[in-house]
Amino acid sequence: IIVNLFCAFGFMIIHPNQARVMLVFGNYKGSVKTSGFYWVNPFYSKKKISLRIQNFETGSISTPEIKDASGKTIPKSHSAGRPSKVNDRDGNPIEISAVVVWRVVDTAEALLEVDNYDDFVAVQSESALRNLASRHPYDSEDHEISLRGNIESISDQLRGDIQERLDKAGVAVEEARLTQLA
Repeated sequence: IIVNLFCAFGFMIIHPNQARVMLVFGNYKGSVKTSGFYWVNPFYSKKKISLRIQNFETGSISTPEIKDASGKTIPKSHSAGRPSKVNDRDGNPIEISAVVVWRVVDTAEALLEVDNYDDFVAVQSESALRNLASRHPYDSEDHEISLRGNIESISDQLRGDIQERLDKAGVAVEEARLTQLA
């Protein structure tokens, strides 16, 4: 009975668009990304990671999931995004914000290379947006790339900048778009 009970701790269910990273005594042993019912060594610790596409708005504040007194989970909530106040290349003050659509592609890197990949995405996205805004003028008459006149090009640059920062965290940026520019 004791052996059977111990072996029961090795069962795990993986839902669609979820994965489990398995560790044994602090050593990475592998990831399971295919949905289904599995049995693994009961000594493995199994960390859950979502592979779903997520979005993030720069300047927004999120509250973590918490449990109330009865044990029910209160879901995460997000406040409306506040645009970043930054100077453009010419020193003009602007307000800018963006939406970043992203997903985890390497579960081991997402769990083991950074403390919290959700926070890492938020901080790096905000930093990349500020950096991008300071490299370009708000508006230009010289047919050079400007924040207001070349939205597609700026969005592509923003996506590339964010992706470069998030590569080490196992995260892929699907899309990045400016949502406010004033």
